Amino acid sequence: MPDMQIAGNTEQQTPPQDTISAHASQIQDIVDETYEKFKDVDDGNVATYIPELGKANPKDFGICLTTVEGHVFKAGDWDKEFTIQSMCKPFAFQMALEQHGLATVLKHVGVEPSGDAFNSIELDPRTTRPFNPMINAGAIQLGVSVYSPRLDAQGNSVRGILACKEIASHFGLHAFEFTNVGSSFMQWLL
Repeated sequence: MPDMQIAGNTEQQTPPQDTISAHASQIQDIVDETYEKFKDVDDGNVATYIPELGKANPKDFGICLTTVEGHVFKAGDWDKEFTIQSMCKPFAFQMALEQHGLATVLKHVGVEPSGDAFNSIELDPRTTRPFNPMINAGAIQLGVSVYSPRLDAQGNSVRGILACKEIASHFGLHAFEFTNVGSSFMQWLL
């Protein structure tokens, strides 16, 4: 991993292996307590605006935490597959930083809070970049500009579309999830 510096902090140091091992039972206790505290929460409704979300069982709840050293802490329905939707954005941002470096990534997406909804198409008026990678505009910009610079005749990210189709076929997702009008428009706009 390249040495990165953000807001004056240097790359985070990984705790020694024995530190994690020594605290493994405490970490598992925290995971178990958190699961027990929230497992019976049933507020709200299952989202149905994306078909795959509508299939979710609202009683399913699990926690799985894996450290970089490979320690796994889990509770509840941790082994059930589910659609993660926008939860992939922090991981995509981290991968972009690791693979391309901070300078390259910052050419395409900012790191400022936007105060807008996840599906905002608001761009920073000073830079014309999305404010951050946690809103759809920023995540799409990362996918188009950083991960998949090769575009097809319609201006779509070739590698991104192929990856989405492969993932969709594996998990039974619908085309709506990666070709809906809003996301296609944002991709075009960016």
